[in-house]
Amino acid sequence: MGYFLVMDTSSFVRLFSNLEILEQWRKKYGEFQIVLSTLILNELKDNVSKLIFDGFNNLITVLEAKRKYMRKVEKLASEYGGKQVLSKADVSVLAIALELRERYNRGVIIITEDYDIQNLSEALSIEYSSVQGKKIKRVLIFYKKCKACGRVYSGDLDSCPDCGSREFEIIVRKSKKL
Repeated sequence: MGYFLVMDTSSFVRLFSNLEILEQWRKKYGEFQIVLSTLILNELKDNVSKLIFDGFNNLITVLEAKRKYMRKVEKLASEYGGKQVLSKADVSVLAIALELRERYNRGVIIITEDYDIQNLSEALSIEYSSVQGKKIKRVLIFYKKCKACGRVYSGDLDSCPDCGSREFEIIVRKSKKL
């Protein structure tokens, strides 16, 4: 078996509204297995999404993200300032990709349109792609700058560690160009 394609909700729905992409991926990756987390599956609520899932379930594996990997991703998200913008379902996509990469000697690709997931995929050195072909150009790290005292601190803190102020502005630091 070839690659694992770990997908988020919007990419899953977009993929099956344009089946030509499946053929393009078959040519590019050979055999692949689509992987969804149970949290992503729970987000497929409308009838069209459920029909798509039922129609292609032979290509789809559903996995529960393990706590160990969820914690690793959440820790990294805290370091990059993305913890507050990622849903549990988003974290589960990254966690499952991380686990699959560690457990199997096969390629893992995260399929997402979400730039925050792509940002952390890059930080985790996990390949990523998108159905629409849009990808990040740089890794971004988000910090907060206290409006009261000027201290720059981690984006996941609720208040300034020096003065306790909750007034801040977001500082974005660009990392390497991709």
